[in-house]
Amino acid sequence: MDKDQDKNRGAVLINRYERERNQADMTKAAELAKALDVPVAYLFAEDDDLAAAILAFAKLPSGERQRMREELERLAGEQRD
Repeated sequence: MDKDQDKNRGAVLINRYERERNQADMTKAAELAKALDVPVAYLFAEDDDLAAAILAFAKLPSGERQRMREELERLAGEQRD
């Protein structure tokens, strides 16, 4: 199955879930994420900002991920103070 077919299959699955014909489980979520070429966490993001952050973070190399995570934790800590 090529990438276009995967994305089309993903769109069909999303439509079915939106219509509540299917209930997602983690295996299906992993398959859907693979078909859409997104991290599984993206599918469970509670809002568009979090979804965008997940996609951006997933594209970073591991060293940058570590640096970004530390920066986010620092910023989050400042917000609590």
